[in-house]
Amino acid sequence: MFQNKELVIFNHYKYLIENRLFDEFDILGFLIFIREYVDESKYIIISEYCNLIAHRTREHGKTMDAIKQLEVIAPKVIRSTASYDVVNKKKKPAKRYKLNNAGIKESEWNKELDSFFQEYGIQVNEQIKKEFILCIFSFAQNTNYENGNVNGKAELLQMLADNTLILTITLTDGTKSPVFVFSIVGPFNFLKKLKNPTIEEAVVTKRENGELRLLIGDEYLT
Repeated sequence: MFQNKELVIFNHYKYLIENRLFDEFDILGFLIFIREYVDESKYIIISEYCNLIAHRTREHGKTMDAIKQLEVIAPKVIRSTASYDVVNKKKKPAKRYKLNNAGIKESEWNKELDSFFQEYGIQVNEQIKKEFILCIFSFAQNTNYENGNVNGKAELLQMLADNTLILTITLTDGTKSPVFVFSIVGPFNFLKKLKNPTIEEAVVTKRENGELRLLIGDEYLT
């Protein structure tokens, strides 16, 4: 698969991943490098991230398809507030609109990662996969999806209820933007509890004493 210099580059990243020596900038370089070799029909999610981090703006793909669904139902969701049943003197429940196939199921993501690492001969465990995904979350923060009037933005949310990080997509059309969960990673031991779940400041990963940590400014989040 890899020839000469390409094999040297691949083995460099392989060593970093297998020995837990990487941070998000290593994974950024790895995905940009491996992007040319990834079968997009087989590794849909990984290809999505490879293309996203290469440009930081996407016009199509799995996420863009979900955003188009969100754009269509958004006006209905916004108008869909609970109404009052005069006869029975109680509130009627608000209608719920479901996004079909939006986001990434955890089982789907793990299955694809396992297959990907196996095909490329990279030995990983659950901790390595968790850190790999955390790196992707970090550099995917504030990336954009744009296609005419259909636009979305990737944001990170801290969920204290189950100690996870969530990558969400919101509409950026100036309206009250519905959100859908794109992917989840965790659990983490959060050292800082944010007042607002949406992480506004830029985050960055840092390897310290063998552990991959997530920072906001000079403060450790994990």
